[in-house]
Amino acid sequence: MKEATIVIGSLIHRDPAVFGAFLNSLKGLADNGWDIRYRFVGNESDREAVDLAERFARERKRATVDRMSLYPESVKERALRIAEAKDRIADYARDEFCDYLFLVDSDLSLHPDTLTYLVQADRDVVSAVVWTKRPADQREMPQVWLDAQYTPYEWILEQSAADEETVKRTLEYHKRLREPGVYEAGG
Repeated sequence: MKEATIVIGSLIHRDPAVFGAFLNSLKGLADNGWDIRYRFVGNESDREAVDLAERFARERKRATVDRMSLYPESVKERALRIAEAKDRIADYARDEFCDYLFLVDSDLSLHPDTLTYLVQADRDVVSAVVWTKRPADQREMPQVWLDAQYTPYEWILEQSAADEETVKRTLEYHKRLREPGVYEAGG
């Protein structure tokens, strides 16, 4: 495996139990001799979760924790703050001349080979597919789509799909995503 510098960046999940499970999965990632750096941004009032991140940072070289107000009342302002936090992480990766930036939600548990797989994909932009149920009683859906959000099938140009055809194409797309590989996505 080639030498690389990778920044793993994440916003700190507000629930310490969820964030702690995420940190444990980071500890289990295969590093393949890479220089892995961590950059976390947490809400300044989420003391317990931020403390977990700071403890993780003390255990690792090249790990930092930033604090900022991430959750103001306004939904628009909240989105802007979250974007700013992610920009801080991306700026760090750029300024440090890192080879890869892995922005990841901190409510996930990562497979040990996640970084290996993503680096081996050899793409400028690549993402892992995350499957989730929202709400919990619904069918599992991938957090990836081809066009607009939750358009998980291929459109036939200038033709709207009938409901039966839509379901068929959606199931075909989901089946493809279950197979290991690299797939085009959008949205």
